[in-house]
Amino acid sequence: GRVCQVQSKFEDALNLYRQTITEGTDLPYYYACRAALESGIIYEKQGLSAKALESFNECLDINPEEHKTALHQAAKAGIDRVSN
Repeated sequence: GRVCQVQSKFEDALNLYRQTITEGTDLPYYYACRAALESGIIYEKQGLSAKALESFNECLDINPEEHKTALHQAAKAGIDRVSN
């Protein structure tokens, strides 16, 4: 997903992120949480505030064992950006 995102292949990135979220939400790893955050960032850059907000909130709903604080802080910052 990250490679596609860097290459501006946003549709592919979002599909891969969705797969990561679907398969990884209940696992202890941070990948699903990061995928939700990155999805929000893509939607935000595309001007799709409602979808960005949904993705940032999804990130907050996922509780990985590692990197949780940093990922959640980034999601909260994203929520602040798209809500204003």
